[in-house]
Formats: sequence, structure tokens, C-alpha cells
Amino acid sequence: EEGNPWGVRFNRMFDMSNDSGLFHTREQLEGDGWTLDGNVFSKGKEQMLPLYEAKLFHQFNHRLNDFRKVPVESRFGVKAPARKVSGDNLSDVNFSPLPRYWISSDCSQVSAVSDPPYFLSFRSLVNVSTNRRTLVSTVLPISGVGNSCSFLIGPTGAQLALFQGVFASFPADFVLRQSIGGSNLNWFILKQCAVLPEETVRGQADWITPRVVELLYSTMALTAFAKDCGWDCRPFPWNESRRQQIRCELDAAFFHLYEINHGDVDYIMETFPIVKKKDIAEHGTYRTKERILEIYDEMATCRAEGTSWESPLNPPPGDARATHNYEPTTES
Repeated sequence: EEGNPWGVRFNRMFDMSNDSGLFHTREQLEGDGWTLDGNVFSKGKEQMLPLYEAKLFHQFNHRLNDFRKVPVESRFGVKAPARKVSGDNLSDVNFSPLPRYWISSDCSQVSAVSDPPYFLSFRSLVNVSTNRRTLVSTVLPISGVGNSCSFLIGPTGAQLALFQGVFASFPADFVLRQSIGGSNLNWFILKQCAVLPEETVRGQADWITPRVVELLYSTMALTAFAKDCGWDCRPFPWNESRRQQIRCELDAAFFHLYEINHGDVDYIMETFPIVKKKDIAEHGTYRTKERILEIYDEMATCRAEGTSWESPLNPPPGDARATHNYEPTTES
């Protein structure tokens, strides 16, 4: 009835064609005496921030691809293929992906969303038949975003972590897939998507937030986001098996919150053929579905018995002991 219980608004920042006069390449900036630190160029008190495109990020990961080693002649071609960031780079908490273009931090479109210095962005272009997921979103450090992305205005800190958890879940993605007939993720469709209201997930915040924070906070670039969520610690290391377990835990929990039964969870997971195909290619089995169903059933048993489900991860998700180069102190 209220229409927008999360209090969110969607927006776009830069048009890759109409706003191209505002963009700067690495070669131009270096030639003008700018200095690159991470993926931000500086010159005196001025800054040039990276301009993100949809191909550079995926769910819970703003460092999926970059243009660091892409030759100039390919970087500005029609398709401009970015290269996947290596596991070693993902394990580096100081590594930041390099885009094709940079934009001044003084641009009104950027400065309007610079406090706090992060926001949730999602891909505006989708392809149900070829992409693993439809609703691809993550939290980005303050930057520019091109028209292949949209971004969210409203929730911050722990509230944003909760929203991202719901937004990235399989049930929310499944519902959205039923409404998309083309390749554009139009806002009028997204506004009608069955995203759980905040009051439904608020009671599980102490369980959901640590998991979302660990998945997102793998780089120093999102320190402000982590602190706003209550995590004043080093980033979490990029551990594929641990991240997979955490994501399956979240999805199993959200299937319960959406009140979807076991058989329908099985059916829904089969409607993500690219996820299944990649799992079988890498592991010989549809590992994602099997693990989600396993955790889902364990949670159902715990609910029936009136007990709490415990993650097998040690340290548990979001625990400071799991952070990068953790050093215990007398206080901790």
C-alpha cells in the first residue's frame, strides 16, 4: 500500500554518447601531469574518478573486469572487451580496476551522490538467455557510472547492506525474469519487482548484514561502507569457497523469507541455466542448487525444532577474525 517501503529512487548519471566530452582517458590524464593512485587520478586538490560501465562489476564484486591490459586500439573499439580480474588481484585489498574513462569529481552528477562515498549500482542491460543473472548489482565506491548502469538513491550503511542482500537473491531475480521481455531493465518494471519489504528482513539484520558485508568488503575502497555498517576492521580476503558458502546461506535464508517451499526452490534454481552450466563445467554438478537446498532443508529442520541454524564456517561470516591479516589485540 505504501508503494516504496525502502524509500529508494533510481537514477542514471552519465550518457556515454551525450556526455562523452566530459570523459578523459588514461593517456590524456598522464600526458597532462595527473598521478594515478589505485584507480583515481589526482592533480593538486583535483580528482578524476573512474567511470564504471556494467561490464566492470557483478554481484557483490565491483572488481570483475578492467581495462588495465587492454590495448588502446581495442579499448575504444565497438565492443571494448574488458579482461577478467585475476584471483591474485582480487586477493589484493588495495587493487582497484581501471576503467576506459575518468570523470571529474567536481561534476554535478557525481558530487550530488558523494556523501556517503559509495552507492549501489545495477546493470541496466540484461540478457536472460546468455547471462547468469538478471538483476546484477553491487556497492561501488564513489565514482561515475555510464548509461549501461543505473544507481540507487536512499538506503545507506546497514540498511543498504540489507537491501543489497534481497536485491541479489535468487527469488528476487526469478520474479524479475518473468517480467522482462527485452534487454532493457526498465525502472517501471523494477519498481514492481517483489523485493521483500524492510520490515520483513529487519528482524534478521544481525544474521544477514555480516554476510553481505563480508561479500562486499574485500577492498579498502569500501572502508566507508563497512564502517557505516559497523565494521571498523580490515577488509575480508577473497576466498572463493567461503564466498560461495556465504552466498548459498543467504539465498537459502531468502527462499525461507519469501516463503517458497522445497520443490519450488528446486524448480526456480533450474530456471538459471547458465549458473547450472558453469557449475557443471567447473565442478561436475549443479553445486549452487544442491548447496542451497541442503542449507534450506537444515534451516527448515531447525525452525521445526525451535533451534538456530549455525554456519559451518569458522570464523563465522562477518567475524573480524576472518578479515585480511587479522591480528588479535587484548581488546578483541
